[in-house]
Amino acid sequence: MLRVELELPSGLTIRSRMAKEEYARLGLSEGQDVSFLILRYRILRGENGPLSPEIVAAQHGGATFGEGI
Repeated sequence: MLRVELELPSGLTIRSRMAKEEYARLGLSEGQDVSFLILRYRILRGENGPLSPEIVAAQHGGATFGEGI
């Protein structure tokens, strides 16, 4: 398994796991623009770190998760 990190234009980082074979089959490479679909997720933050603006907005009934990222 590989850990793949996707950095969104907003600076938010999405981490995922992917089989090495899937990574190779898709022909992925570092710095490549990709699209993705989130099927399941967990929200993590650094110790004593603030939540990102996207997460705060989602918690307060603002923008939907991922909107404007």
